[in-house]
Amino acid sequence: MQRWIITACVFAFSFIVNPMYLAGGCVTTPAPAFEYGEAEMVTLLQHVTDAGTYPFSWQGREYELIVVVHEAAGAKPARSATREVSWQARASACGTRTFQQSAAACMDTSELLSEGEATLRVKEQGAFRTLIDAAPVTGSLFMPGLQLGYGELVLHSGAPALHLDLMQSGQTNEFTLVQVVSDGGADPTQAVSLGAR
Repeated sequence: MQRWIITACVFAFSFIVNPMYLAGGCVTTPAPAFEYGEAEMVTLLQHVTDAGTYPFSWQGREYELIVVVHEAAGAKPARSATREVSWQARASACGTRTFQQSAAACMDTSELLSEGEATLRVKEQGAFRTLIDAAPVTGSLFMPGLQLGYGELVLHSGAPALHLDLMQSGQTNEFTLVQVVSDGGADPTQAVSLGAR
């Protein structure tokens, strides 16, 4: 009988004085806010254009890439997280699949739809020859996190085939060209497939 009373008292005490209750487990905290907006992301796109050319070499040849990019017409940046922070109305019937156990944490992201033009040139006999001239490109600027820091700009063109991947890191506004995949445009012998360096 005495053991039963002690067990009941311990259970009642632990139920009343729950550590989660004392630690604020029953209190909801407001979702953290993004520290940047659409204007800052558009400014980053402008820095890509302002950089002028992105020189690189592949298989012993010198190339340069010229990118002119801006926010896609009529596009609004989509911000998302598992807590559904968004600048766009989202459908209530969205599906997500994961093949591993999800963590309780979420990742806040922003994406700005982008479009523009890209020119790819190769250096031959001391002068640059144009392989792809002002090909229309579309893609997006992706920013993970609540603060403006690391970002990735991915652009594609269908014909001629061109894929560009530029990354921005830290608090600088400079982007680094990390990947170029091209069918060479008018000159297929000049196909480029430069991966991350």
